Amino acid sequence: MRIRELRLLRYGKFTDRLLALPNAPQDIHLVVGANEAGKSTMRRALSDWLFGFPMRSTGMDFLHPMQDLRLGGIIEDNTASPEEHSSAQDPATGSTETKASSDGQIRSLNFERRKGQKNTLRTPADEPLPDSTLHEWLGSLQADEFRRMYALDHATLVEGSESILQASDDIGRMLFQAAAGIEHLGDALKTLQQEADTLWAPRKSGNRVFYQQQDAYEEARRTLGQAQLRTRDWKESHDALMDVQHQLEEARNKHAGIQQHIHRLERIRRVQPLLRDAEAARQRQEALQASGMPPLLPDNARQIFEQASRQGALVQAEMMRLQTALSELDQALAAITLDAPVLARADEITRLDEARVQCQDHPARLQRHQEKLQMLQARVKALAAELGWPAEDEAAMARRLPDPAWRERMAELIHGHQARQHAVEKARHERDAQAQNLSQWQAQLQSLASDGIDPALTDLLEQARRLGDPDTQSDALTSERQRLEAALEATLAGMGPWRQPIDRLQAMLVPEASQVDALRVQQHDDGRALQARQEALQKKIQDIQHQEQALLQLVRHHQPVSREEVAQARRQRDDDWQVIKADPATLPARAAAFETRMHEADTLADARLERAQHEADRQSYANQLEKLKLERTGIESDIQAIETRMARRLADWQAQAAACGLPDLPLDAAPTWLKRHQDALELLARRQNAENQLQALHQRVEALRQALTDRLALPATTRLDDGLRQARERLETAQRIAGQRSTLETQIQDAQRRLVPLQTALTQAESQWQEWQQAWQAALAEAGHDDTLPVEQLETRLARMQDIQTLLAQMDSLRADEIEPLQNALDSWMRHARTLADQLMPDAPADMLPQDIALTLAGRLKAARQDEAEHDRLQQQQARDRQALEAARQQQIQVDALLQPLRVAAGIDDMALLGPAIARSEERQQIEHEIRRIETALREAGDGQPIESLRTEAASIEPDQLQVELNRLGTEAGQIVEDISRLGAQHGQLKAAFDALNGSDAAARAAAQQQEAAAGMAEAAERYLRLKTAARLLQWSMERFRQTRQGPMLARASEIFQALTLGSFSRLLVDADSHDSPRLVSIRTDGNKPVEVPGLSEGTRDQLYLALRLAALDQQAGQGSRMPLIADDLFINFDDRRTAAGLQVLGDVSRRMQVILLTHHDHLVPLARQVLGDGLNVIEL
Repeated sequence: MRIRELRLLRYGKFTDRLLALPNAPQDIHLVVGANEAGKSTMRRALSDWLFGFPMRSTGMDFLHPMQDLRLGGIIEDNTASPEEHSSAQDPATGSTETKASSDGQIRSLNFERRKGQKNTLRTPADEPLPDSTLHEWLGSLQADEFRRMYALDHATLVEGSESILQASDDIGRMLFQAAAGIEHLGDALKTLQQEADTLWAPRKSGNRVFYQQQDAYEEARRTLGQAQLRTRDWKESHDALMDVQHQLEEARNKHAGIQQHIHRLERIRRVQPLLRDAEAARQRQEALQASGMPPLLPDNARQIFEQASRQGALVQAEMMRLQTALSELDQALAAITLDAPVLARADEITRLDEARVQCQDHPARLQRHQEKLQMLQARVKALAAELGWPAEDEAAMARRLPDPAWRERMAELIHGHQARQHAVEKARHERDAQAQNLSQWQAQLQSLASDGIDPALTDLLEQARRLGDPDTQSDALTSERQRLEAALEATLAGMGPWRQPIDRLQAMLVPEASQVDALRVQQHDDGRALQARQEALQKKIQDIQHQEQALLQLVRHHQPVSREEVAQARRQRDDDWQVIKADPATLPARAAAFETRMHEADTLADARLERAQHEADRQSYANQLEKLKLERTGIESDIQAIETRMARRLADWQAQAAACGLPDLPLDAAPTWLKRHQDALELLARRQNAENQLQALHQRVEALRQALTDRLALPATTRLDDGLRQARERLETAQRIAGQRSTLETQIQDAQRRLVPLQTALTQAESQWQEWQQAWQAALAEAGHDDTLPVEQLETRLARMQDIQTLLAQMDSLRADEIEPLQNALDSWMRHARTLADQLMPDAPADMLPQDIALTLAGRLKAARQDEAEHDRLQQQQARDRQALEAARQQQIQVDALLQPLRVAAGIDDMALLGPAIARSEERQQIEHEIRRIETALREAGDGQPIESLRTEAASIEPDQLQVELNRLGTEAGQIVEDISRLGAQHGQLKAAFDALNGSDAAARAAAQQQEAAAGMAEAAERYLRLKTAARLLQWSMERFRQTRQGPMLARASEIFQALTLGSFSRLLVDADSHDSPRLVSIRTDGNKPVEVPGLSEGTRDQLYLALRLAALDQQAGQGSRMPLIADDLFINFDDRRTAAGLQVLGDVSRRMQVILLTHHDHLVPLARQVLGDGLNVIEL
């Protein structure tokens, strides 16, 4: 599958952005953009488009709302050729379109993805598509796997590659499959080496078998040398030893019998006190049973009884207290008498008292309001006198006031009088000033000349300005043409034997400089690698010669001893020893010969042992020689491969150079020649350009001069400079006059335009003034005033009238809002007080003041309410005490129920007898517990014997006699111990003396031990040689297997890694020998020590990670999974040369799958075009 186009409809910072990704033989596309341009957004968009938006926020909703996010695009088969991708597809339905071609069927799918819970797949016409539409394109691929495998940035590349190296996923296991076939052999090799190390090593250790046998051999030889064969006094020593040994055994048996008797008496002493206690407990039990065995009550019977007794006493005391309290409450309630009439009218009494407080200051307030009313009346009379009105009442004065509408109309006319008059004067002044300006500007315009600016002359001067200085330009172009001709000739001369005519150089198709540079870099790298491998080969040959010489010297200087020779010497030694054993009397005569035989056997055994060491050294030399020869073969193979590659590359270059018309052009000289070829073509083009510019300059100068002389009617011989000067002078004069005319015309137009509204404003102001005068006279006539009455006088009279009207209104308001409400409230309160006094205080005097009535009733209400509250409190307390009394009775019932089971168990009805019954039950329990304790102690002290046997045993001896017997036996046992100690020491001395006399047997045992140790040393040496040889052969075989049997993914990764590192590393290997799990190592081209991943530089490690990832994608592609690869700035740690190599590798990968490379480095664009060709699709964000 590949992507033909991606539409960022509403996503992140993008709106309706289309990214076209057309197909090509190299299906690689470079997307370039600065930081924050949207490269990471594009990478995330591809995942969301193919697999759906995540449930949570993606962070792409900062421009468009979350629910409006939308992506679209077209996917298609990536097996189609570029010309086949024009197949039509219905953009409305988004259905898959198929078109027949020479290669088979081409499919494509146009669809969009929106944010939502369901039906997120849509056609471009926003119709839903089934969720299974993409299954046939994506298969089982999930979003996480796509981002991990195909959507890579530097971080995911490193993380994924480390997972591969740790073999924690399928790709890692595929990488290490080459080591899987020999993984168990690594364990076998380790086992062989460990077993060999336990046998022998150059460094002596007490844990190794060979050195253990060697130590045993030396010890036996020392023992044998020191042994002296003595036969005298042997029998006497043996008899004395046997006698002491017999006495020692008798003493030990007697001591054991005494200890057994002491143990029996100690047991009797332990159990006698316990038996006496048991008898006393039995007697107590019989006495209790004689008075009637009490029943057993529960263990906590006394606790229950005491607790219930305490609770019962508390309950009885509480019941007595509650009954007393209830009696006292009944007496208190009977002593309270409630004032029911007052309580029944409590609300009225409360309102009466509140009204008393409110009406307390009403008389004083009424007095103040009356005084204010009189003051207002006096001011009204004064104002009426100023108007010339007679002294009348308030109603008459109100009737004299003019109609309010008339007063309001007159106030508006007075207010508008000055504004109307001022508006007329202002409008007339502005109209006259504007008319005067207009006349002056029209006169100035008539005095100016009528000639205008010549447009043709202006255009000619503009052409001259753009042309600049033609003489300077002509000189510069001439000098440039001459310089370019000289440089072109020098460049052609520098081409040497391969110089070509100009027309041929222009027609030649030469190789790309980047291609030649790549060939030279590869050839030079191979040259350096070849030199390094040749030097390594010479060193390896010298190492082989030295190793062969060392092996030859080792073989020449060794004379081996066979196993048969050692066996023959040992037989002769053993025969001599048997003769001596058969006839000890011959020992002095045969001792010297025996020692000689023994020395010969030891010498041959030592020589045999040295042979084992020699054989190990020889095998080690031979294995090292074989390894050196194997390494030499590998170096020779590398040299042959490098030489073949260099020869093939040179042949390809010679064929290419000959095809370009450059036979025998050396590869190293090609960059210089190509550079000069390019320089020559550039110089030729620049020279021709200079000539064209010079000719065009002359033509433009002549055309401009001719046009100026014609336009200005100048002589034909006039120079260009003179014509331009006269043209500028004429143009400046015309421009100055044109500017003045334009300014005056603009001013006249503005004045004429402004004069019309000014005249209109004057007319309107005069009309409004006449209307005001007419309205003023009519209003005066309506009120009966003289039409000659001044405006100011009428305005003063109207103000006085308005003051009178305001004062009359204040007087009416004072009466209605203050005086009358206060008098009404005072009268109502006094009537209410008298009414309540008649009903609740019939004995009160008739002249009693309302204040006294209210205070008296309020006091009675307060006392009645206090009595009522106390009555309610006593009733509530009475209810609570009755409830508590009932609860106490229930508690008493519970206490009785708690003791009922104990009374039943004790078999009594009277509660007073329960305490003694509990005491007798406890006494029974104590006796039985004591009996059980004594029986347990008897079993422990009596060594598990029955109690009856213990009683019989204890009765067999009196206590006083028991102690005497124990003392006697202790003294006797101590004496026997001293005898045993003395006899033991004597036995040890006799045994040592006897062993010293038994020399013949010790010598024989030492000789046998010496033979066994020598045989063990030989066996360990032989076993060590077999194991070490097997380990070296197995290691050599594993190395050969790894070199010849790499897995397909590892082989492909090695090729890519070699290309990315420009040949610095030749291959990758899996090392499974010295680690618990396989590890990847890199092999340098110079054959130095393999480098593990942590030992690589950061840049080289990134190149290894990229090689592993691309190899894995190749494996996936081989299995039919070809998804687009999105690579986001993977070359951040690459230098330019390795970046070019990386681009070349991605270009090769793009022949099998689509590659989209994202970067923020602008300088990669020319490098990518140089490596991948000008046809590279570059998209700028």
